[in-house]
Amino acid sequence: MKKVLLFCTCVLMSVNLMAQSGHRGIDVDVDFGYNFNTKSSDFNFLSATATFGKRFSRNLYAGVGAGAYLEDDVFKPKSSPGCSVPIFADIRGYWPVDNTNMCPFLGIRAGYAINANGGSDSVILQITPGVQIPLSSTIDLKIAAGYEHWISTQQGVDDSGVLVIRVGIGLHKK
Repeated sequence: MKKVLLFCTCVLMSVNLMAQSGHRGIDVDVDFGYNFNTKSSDFNFLSATATFGKRFSRNLYAGVGAGAYLEDDVFKPKSSPGCSVPIFADIRGYWPVDNTNMCPFLGIRAGYAINANGGSDSVILQITPGVQIPLSSTIDLKIAAGYEHWISTQQGVDDSGVLVIRVGIGLHKK
């Protein structure tokens, strides 16, 4: 029993030390972006996502998020503009640079996109290198570009990929 209590105490202390080196509390990120489809027959789309997560150390962030992807022809006359709702896990590795406030990162998202128009749902995988720039002690600007792959869950529907450009604001406690 003493060994279990000692182990739990050590784990709690290490988690507390990791939390002290990162942000306190829950981080909230809001991202806006544009996705360029790699197939000419498919539409490009606008994206807006919100992510809630925790910065566990200077180098590790994990969170969950959701959002909306709208085809960029949504304002043109069309019977049903395309809309998908992604739900995803978000993991980022940060590499702080000592001589500057800018912090490069590599983001990986994995999740599921529900097609709101009744079409094929998809499994989504995204990898985006980027940079975080602090605007104040509690607000960061995030700029990222990368690739997102859509794996259709419906037989006969081709997989597709998009080039992603995202700009976002991160809110956190210091």
